[in-house]
Amino acid sequence: MAGTYKRAGAASWGAIWKDEREHNMRKSTFVNISQPGKKEAQTRREAQAVADAYEAVYKGRIPYTKQAEIFRATAGPSFDEQRALNKRLDVLRELGTAGGTARRMPTVKEYLNAYRLTGGEQNQLNAKRAFSLFLAFLGRGADMRLDRLTREQCQSFIDTQAARVRPETVDRYRSSLSSAFNAAVNEELLTHNPMRGAKIPRDNAAPITRDALTPAEIARFLQFAPQHWRDMVHICLATGGQRIGDCACLKWSSVDLAGGAINITTQKTGAEVKNPLIEPLKSRIAELWEEREPGEEYVLPDMARRYTRSRGQLSVEFVALLDACGISTVKTGSTTGNRRQVHSKTFHSLRRGLVSLLRDGGASADMSRAIVGHSSEEVERTYYRATMEGKAAHLTQAMQAIFGTPEKKKGGRGETYFHRGA
Repeated sequence: MAGTYKRAGAASWGAIWKDEREHNMRKSTFVNISQPGKKEAQTRREAQAVADAYEAVYKGRIPYTKQAEIFRATAGPSFDEQRALNKRLDVLRELGTAGGTARRMPTVKEYLNAYRLTGGEQNQLNAKRAFSLFLAFLGRGADMRLDRLTREQCQSFIDTQAARVRPETVDRYRSSLSSAFNAAVNEELLTHNPMRGAKIPRDNAAPITRDALTPAEIARFLQFAPQHWRDMVHICLATGGQRIGDCACLKWSSVDLAGGAINITTQKTGAEVKNPLIEPLKSRIAELWEEREPGEEYVLPDMARRYTRSRGQLSVEFVALLDACGISTVKTGSTTGNRRQVHSKTFHSLRRGLVSLLRDGGASADMSRAIVGHSSEEVERTYYRATMEGKAAHLTQAMQAIFGTPEKKKGGRGETYFHRGA
């Protein structure tokens, strides 16, 4: 039953709802009479509207989340009005839960700890890291109800992390938390995503340079590197420049020798990338198949086990081999906060090199994405590094279109002249 009441001498009308069958189910809040520009009759009508909303939510005529948004939209910015809003939201949640139209509201910690992670292995690790940092940032506030989390708290977390790590890392944290809170909105736990709209501050730290490995550098590496690293490079390039973990942990179940294909589900995103098995990898894979131990599931078992024991060990070893082969790789980036400098050329530079070769060789953006496994052209574009060979070929073509084909003057002293084609 929804109604209003006012005690003698009181400065507010009460919005009350009670279930006549359950005498303990009685909820009330108040609408202040003394609000500037409002008359007592107006505040009484507002109190009745609040009481009617309580009844509607309890009886399932309107979802808790929708009514909560209506209350939020009409609440003023003053402390008293915001306090009244919070009380009304508490009542709505309790009535919605009692009436079967809303779930029990978990704490921030309960929700994030129970959130079901999706995507590839690396994405799940990133999300766990983001949740752990966010809960640590909230401290005791992690035990507050999820619907009490504010945009200001989320922005403060982003600002704190931005002073500590690079913007790309902060963006991963923001994305993971935003996905979790979007799910809470879909479950009608929240009426809005508190992480939406959080801005990453401008970073004035020294930028990081990420280079591609050129064909000449790859050839030099293959000339001097040990066999197991040559195998890693061949697998990487033939599978579209996949990451070091995907190459080290390639399983025989992903290789179709008879059909001539390799099908990899990437650790980072869980995306499926299928490419033809081509030479010289095809012949080498056949050799490894003949040499394998019975029951062995990995194509490169030693590399797979080393990667499993320590994910960073293989990356460090690869950079050391680049240096040993005379391939220059320098550390770039800032060391402020918890940032660390990174090498300009790593195993991932093979992926950038392959994208660059595909595009310079005339592959379309769609074909390049299909081979490499990028989710969008925007992502692929960040990997492209124009090669000197590609620049020379395109510049030569442009110059010939303008000036004609170069030729030597007969009987001259070696000067180069141009003539236009017919």
